[in-house]
Amino acid sequence: MSRYTFRILDSNGRMAEEMAILCDDDFAALDRAALLAAGRSVEIWCGAQLLTHRRADGEAALDALSMPQTWAAMTVRS
Repeated sequence: MSRYTFRILDSNGRMAEEMAILCDDDFAALDRAALLAAGRSVEIWCGAQLLTHRRADGEAALDALSMPQTWAAMTVRS
């Protein structure tokens, strides 16, 4: 099991809530994000790496998997 951090975003794309949950793998984390989202966007992080961003409409932006980002790099954005 790995520790995943779920960052629930508000309508402006800013973090509204954050929680850490143990999941078996990335796919289990994506399933958990669907439950947590409740119509909101969610970022899924494993350590300092962004795995994906699940949009409010339920689609996962899996391009994050091919373009890994780190939390340190993301904090530089406005």
